[in-house]
Amino acid sequence: QEGSSHIRMVRSEDGGLSFSQIQPHPSPAPQAYVGTNDQMAGGAPGTEFWWQGSFQPWILPDPHDPAHLSIVFCADPEIPIGVGDDANVYIINSNDFGQTWTPRQRVDTGPEGTFQIYPCAAVDPEHGTITVTWMDNRGGMLNENMNYLLDTYAAVSFDGGNTFQPEIRINDVSFDPDQGSTCRFDCGVEYRALWVAENGVAFAGGDSLAFWDGQTWSRDNSTDFNNANGIWGIDENQVWAVGMWGRVDFFNGTTWDGIPSGVTNFLYGISGSSASDIYAVGTTGTILHYDGHTLSAQVSGTSENLWGIHVLNDGTSFAVGDAGTVLEKSEDTWQALPSIGSDDMLFSCWASAVDDLWVSSI
Repeated sequence: QEGSSHIRMVRSEDGGLSFSQIQPHPSPAPQAYVGTNDQMAGGAPGTEFWWQGSFQPWILPDPHDPAHLSIVFCADPEIPIGVGDDANVYIINSNDFGQTWTPRQRVDTGPEGTFQIYPCAAVDPEHGTITVTWMDNRGGMLNENMNYLLDTYAAVSFDGGNTFQPEIRINDVSFDPDQGSTCRFDCGVEYRALWVAENGVAFAGGDSLAFWDGQTWSRDNSTDFNNANGIWGIDENQVWAVGMWGRVDFFNGTTWDGIPSGVTNFLYGISGSSASDIYAVGTTGTILHYDGHTLSAQVSGTSENLWGIHVLNDGTSFAVGDAGTVLEKSEDTWQALPSIGSDDMLFSCWASAVDDLWVSSI
């Protein structure tokens, strides 16, 4: 929650067999305010990339004094983000195995209104020297979109993080953090599922439902289904889509209409052999079957999340999910297939015959 972030620490005194949390927290809220730039309204001006603030603290044990510890982190000194400095680099120190901590001390000396982010820190195992690096916009250089270019700065402490030598700029040429940076939030419409009919028309599902007529894509504004995870059909006038909170919709060639599913689990995959033999899978082992009139739940025999399903023309069905789960349904029973030798999350599956099954993981 905003302003309520803490830096927490656990300690083991038995070689890592067990851990106990140190109280009080090394840096309580709002001293370790997250200060996350999330590319949405209220984010840091002049930026498109995302940073994690105090989500990524660095712990530095003193190689000569086990009681002495330092933590380096990034935090917004004023709340909310966009006021004053958006982020600074701080250090706190403990001389009693983390039982008490000094007040946060700023490592950088960036001017007011600038930000210092992405700190990294290391301690020299021989001499105990602490080096902290970070990315900095104090140069004020901008890219073609009027967003900040960044420089990398470093500061060194020879006394266990109590004081730092004057910081230095490491790079010669400022770099653009937006280059190659993918968006995380507010990225436009996301599509997660696609089904193509034999005549080439297609339906896509995701943050909206869209239709391809062979020439252009158009968003289907006749429905409010904005969280479709799976889509499958027989022809362009018989298409089903599944999504969050157990939602199942059917397209009859003109409009989309809901089909009561009886569940609130998220549904992720759908496949069938005919209009009266369709399966959908989802969280906690959910498997639904549609007989052309109603949806009914089936016993999957697993509580793992199921992500993908494929149904052959003869009705034989395969489903895959978390922890390497692979299920097969022949006749009326779902059974687990032998392990594939991996606990990976299996995201999709496809088969051409009962003895020709392919699965894929993230």
